[in-house]
Amino acid sequence: MGAKRYTSDEERIRRNIVRSFGDGCWHWTGMKNDRGYGYVYLHSARRMVRAHRLSYELFVGEIPEGACVCHTCDNRACVNPDHLWIGTHGQNMGDRKNKGRYDTMPVGSKHHMAKLTEANVSGMRALYRSGQYGFRKIARMYGVSRNAARNAITGNTWSHDFAVNKEATIG
Repeated sequence: MGAKRYTSDEERIRRNIVRSFGDGCWHWTGMKNDRGYGYVYLHSARRMVRAHRLSYELFVGEIPEGACVCHTCDNRACVNPDHLWIGTHGQNMGDRKNKGRYDTMPVGSKHHMAKLTEANVSGMRALYRSGQYGFRKIARMYGVSRNAARNAITGNTWSHDFAVNKEATIG
């Protein structure tokens, strides 16, 4: 007989955790997104939910509308309800900043979705400043969409402080 398909939400959480005695975290071993948060599919709700939110609901209680479930341990894969607290988005961002984690998202060519490099963007900005090239032509030269080129050149994206010709942003 095959594996049991439908299980309780609590069982779905419990079978995908490994408890750590060192840090007290309950490490999620199931599916994770690219940011490291655990996810679980709930058949009853017919949707994916973040594992730490489900853990909070199961072991602590209801999550108020629009509230964030934040981690005291700063381990995105942790689902230990003792490490979770309810806060607003602003409180969560403040907590992140106070703990020195506000620069955790890679920027520029270090971002996993980047199609350009800092040198590319610097070159694009120089071409645009010359007045001989528009966004569409530059986009074709670099193999990106017109919007991607425009956003990089004007600083809507690629606005982080990178060393290669950072003054070249067109305002």
